[in-house]
Amino acid sequence: MTVARPDRRRYDDGSLICENSHLRLRVIREGRSLALVVDTRGIDMEWGTLGFTSSGEDILFAGDDGADQVGCFFSFDPLEARGETRGVVLHGHLGSASMALSAMLDETSTWCSLRLTVSGSVATPFRRLTQQWQLLPGDASPEICWPPMVLRGEALACSPAAFVQDGPMLAALVADLEEEDPGPYGLELNASDPTCFEYGIWDGGARTGESSAPIQLCYALGLDARALPERGFQQVVRRLGSREELALAGRSLAQPSAGSLPAPASPTGAVEWYPFVWEGTLEAIAVVVRENLDKGLAGDWQALEHGLCWLDRLCLHQRTCGAPGASTLGAFGPDAEWRTVAPWMPVLLMRAFKLTGIPEYAFRAQAALVALPVETQAAVLGHLHPGFGDLYAQADYRELVSLSGPEVTGALFTADGLELETAPDAAALRLVLDGSDDVYTLTVNGKRLGEFATTRLSTGIVIDLTS
Repeated sequence: MTVARPDRRRYDDGSLICENSHLRLRVIREGRSLALVVDTRGIDMEWGTLGFTSSGEDILFAGDDGADQVGCFFSFDPLEARGETRGVVLHGHLGSASMALSAMLDETSTWCSLRLTVSGSVATPFRRLTQQWQLLPGDASPEICWPPMVLRGEALACSPAAFVQDGPMLAALVADLEEEDPGPYGLELNASDPTCFEYGIWDGGARTGESSAPIQLCYALGLDARALPERGFQQVVRRLGSREELALAGRSLAQPSAGSLPAPASPTGAVEWYPFVWEGTLEAIAVVVRENLDKGLAGDWQALEHGLCWLDRLCLHQRTCGAPGASTLGAFGPDAEWRTVAPWMPVLLMRAFKLTGIPEYAFRAQAALVALPVETQAAVLGHLHPGFGDLYAQADYRELVSLSGPEVTGALFTADGLELETAPDAAALRLVLDGSDDVYTLTVNGKRLGEFATTRLSTGIVIDLTS
């Protein structure tokens, strides 16, 4: 095993556990407790340019009786996956309770998944159980810090991330609420010296469940010393958008209508905007996204990149997990200021998918659509229907998006076209298909409909499913 090698137990580096091409895990001693260090390579490819560290003493427990406790880690073991050391678990105690902190590196990315488990004799109810991570080096004030205040409850559910960036150096914590009610949880960024992230249960009295059940904090840390300046937050958005639940949102059951959508206010001074530092209103950002995606559709790729940057800025606030007790999966918010912008998000996201072929945008669009009130869904579908139909297919990317209409039970892109299977009671659907070939063959429910010119398919055709 990796940790068993004598040359990996050095006084200066601690015990080197494992590494991928981006991150490495080390265990060191801080005071009376062991500590976990996650650090990354810099532009010079040297280790230790940027790192996170947390010891047992950074785990804080506040009982309901007013007694405060800190933890202590005293041993560790490697974690293996497919015969290789990919992580580590630290063992310790928190008062009379036992605790374990497991860390597992992603195979090839700049992310590390963590889980803190406290079990045994835990006083309940309690006020707070949080873990702090200090950023190393922490002697400079980052250019970008998010969030500006503590995120709790629905605010955390719709933006479960904290991050800082200074030039190419990005550090982020992304909470994974899984099936938990976000109400008792909180996430805070303190950008003083050193920069510190704190995540956990901030109101244990509001937490429901068996008092004897283990308490778990699940989250991910991201470190990148070679991130794109000012755009590192897009890595956080991609992480959030990778959740499988988004793909399960499904199609809308509403029927397209001619209803109007709220008109966002036009932006002023957008050229001077700087993400998370100097920005316009949500409405103004949405207009900038729409205008730049339109330019991208006309072939202006620089405008497309600009539009996607600000679209991702909005996507940071989408609910991407289906935990109970807060906003619906796919909803944007939770603030009232999103009421004007939220109906436009499915439209903007589908345009982004059309231009990029990135499935995440399609999944986000579907989830954003079904999260809206039914009458609003109908109006949004009215805007989407001319360009995307009930069913939108992108043959080059081999992706299919079901927005409304009958249920599609099967879809297969073949060498020359598309084969579809629909629910038995389906009557008709409108299909829009884009691709680089001149013609495509359509087969629906085992019946070959023939070849169709792409110029016709891209404007949409109605398929009668009863004949």
